Amino acid sequence: MMVRREFLAAAALSLALAGCAGAGLGGRSLEPPEVTLADVQFRGAGLLEQRLGLVLRLTNPNEEELALDGLRVKLEIDGEPFASGSSSENVTIPGLGEETVTVEAVSSTADVLGRVTGLAGLNDLEYRLTGTAFLRNSDRKLPIEQEGAIRLSRLAP
Repeated sequence: MMVRREFLAAAALSLALAGCAGAGLGGRSLEPPEVTLADVQFRGAGLLEQRLGLVLRLTNPNEEELALDGLRVKLEIDGEPFASGSSSENVTIPGLGEETVTVEAVSSTADVLGRVTGLAGLNDLEYRLTGTAFLRNSDRKLPIEQEGAIRLSRLAP
């Protein structure tokens, strides 16, 4: 009888902890933020690497706000690694709203020079942005991903 009572107490505690884990989320799972590469800012250069600011527009598809305490991203251009970086900026994206975040990123000089050759012919550049959004006050992470193209061919006269 004592074993059964301890089992029931442990089961009740597990259920209570599971309920607390979902508190503040309305018991629903969160969809990851939609991300758009809004700008790439040149921050400085050295012999071996360049510093960039990747300006990301984060859109929250959830009705609840998303409180983030950081991002980690990788940017590929034409299927090749180009830059990676992170941001520890605390940002709260309102439910069904958007915010911008700048991620400090680094790219190697070789990667930048390789992409400049694509610019010379005004070729379109395909890009893919992947990463992780870290939820504030939680160990939960949400994946972020976007693919797109920079249409340099439209700049030609």
